Amino acid sequence: MLIGAPALVAGLPAQAQQAAPGSSPLGLFGPSAPPPGPFGTPAAPGGVDSTRFWLPQLYPDLPVGGAPPAGAPPQVWSIRPSIEVSVAATDNLRGSVRDREADLYGIIRPQITLAADSRQLVGAFTYRPSLRLYMNNSDQNRLDHLLAGQGTATLVEDLLFLDVSGSGDARSAFGGFGETGELGDDNFDRQDRVQTTTYRISPYVMQRFGGLATARVGYAFRQSFQSGRDAFLPGSNTPFFTSQDFISHEGFAQLASGEDWGRLGWDAQTSWTTFEGSGVYDGAHRHLHILALRYQLDRRFALTAEGGWQDERYAGVRPFEIQEPVWSVGVRYTPNDDGFLSVRYGQRDGFESAAVDGSLNVGVRTRLFVSYNEQLGAPFRRPGESSGFGLAPGLRVDAFGNIVDAATGVPVSLLDDRLRSTQSNVFRTRRATIGLSQAWPRDTFTAALSHEERDPVAVAQGTTAFAEDTSSVTLVWTRELEPGLALTTSGRVGITEREGQDENMSYVFQAGLSKVISPRLSGSVQYQFSQRENYFQGGSAVQNTIIVTLRQLF
Repeated sequence: MLIGAPALVAGLPAQAQQAAPGSSPLGLFGPSAPPPGPFGTPAAPGGVDSTRFWLPQLYPDLPVGGAPPAGAPPQVWSIRPSIEVSVAATDNLRGSVRDREADLYGIIRPQITLAADSRQLVGAFTYRPSLRLYMNNSDQNRLDHLLAGQGTATLVEDLLFLDVSGSGDARSAFGGFGETGELGDDNFDRQDRVQTTTYRISPYVMQRFGGLATARVGYAFRQSFQSGRDAFLPGSNTPFFTSQDFISHEGFAQLASGEDWGRLGWDAQTSWTTFEGSGVYDGAHRHLHILALRYQLDRRFALTAEGGWQDERYAGVRPFEIQEPVWSVGVRYTPNDDGFLSVRYGQRDGFESAAVDGSLNVGVRTRLFVSYNEQLGAPFRRPGESSGFGLAPGLRVDAFGNIVDAATGVPVSLLDDRLRSTQSNVFRTRRATIGLSQAWPRDTFTAALSHEERDPVAVAQGTTAFAEDTSSVTLVWTRELEPGLALTTSGRVGITEREGQDENMSYVFQAGLSKVISPRLSGSVQYQFSQRENYFQGGSAVQNTIIVTLRQLF
């Protein structure tokens, strides 16, 4: 989880936004459609860029990475190193039901953030390794690699561009964790750790034909790794998670309408992707060809439609294959630059389903977020990532260093449910999330309700898979006690249902008091309580953790 990573970029000036190499000139499915890949353009789609409105930072008066104050001229280049050192004490080191063991441990998190906003390069990257050292249990020492970034370089003005992106995180294979935001500390057994890392490099050519259309043709190379020990259900000799990796080669082309078309917009896209890898990616491919249309009825309402063809295959005991038409119809409501609501119904990934996405102001102080979608979920695919080229908002990094939904600005901590397990198979995933946030001069309140259902559709050779449902309710409150001093609290109740098992409940409460000591130094004291019903160990595990942290910016 990269919540609380260093600041990347707040947005782009008007000139950069108009010519942003990675952005679609049409943007049928969002305020601005990002380039293909795990992250969208660093620009703020729809003007939504205040993640604090949703999930306040632990250090509210010191944006991580030292973002420039309001009114200051934009920075063309920015290098922001920092380091965070924590000392923690827990009464249940491994979160075990039995054999509880207390320990002291330290966490060292050096951070480096690079950001650029120039004619030659637009983007940001942050790398945040996390080294954990335990006093009495050195076998639990581990190094997690947390990274995120996306950038687009102009190699030849108005012609040749290079898009690069990457991401990485670490989590428990068994799931069951409900920690939220920067306060969260997933203190799980090292043997359960899964490290995921992926990067993508994509050169492409873009040509504008006046106001008539814009064409883009390119190639994308992607490599992904997912490593960890095999994970087994109790009594099973077949793992549900095994390490795997792949590389993919994608060729894509796009032709999108320009302003000469008036109210009618269209976007024709085609992509051909082949995979070379292990598990479900052995010999897999994904081909998608789409023509999307949008007709603007007036300033607020637009009708959308798409049609095309999908050819997709994943390996497995019984390979999962799709060779079917793709279609959808919908309506989009855009009351202002800071809000939208999109409702669609159609066929994608081999089944018909509805899709809803929206982020709207409700009054002056309240914002509503809603999302519902059904799609194929495969290893390495992040929440919100599309199953094809450029057809979903995806993820990006906001001005305060949070990984957020590109279209709405909502933190991944409200979208990426760490309650679920990590399985090495392909699933049909249904996910619904609704969130409400209210901001006052000294207080911010956030509430979110999330539900996800996963059903396996392709099981890799030598592994097993099981259906899984998760639901959670999250509440967050931050109070500015005085300038530079803030109290942040959060709580989450989660329910996990696995095929053939009883419900597992998890309860997490977190509270942190943070203080800005100087313009570049902050400190915090945090307390975290968690209780998890652990099916894999047959009981309930209680864990208390206290964390004292200092963060120094350079």
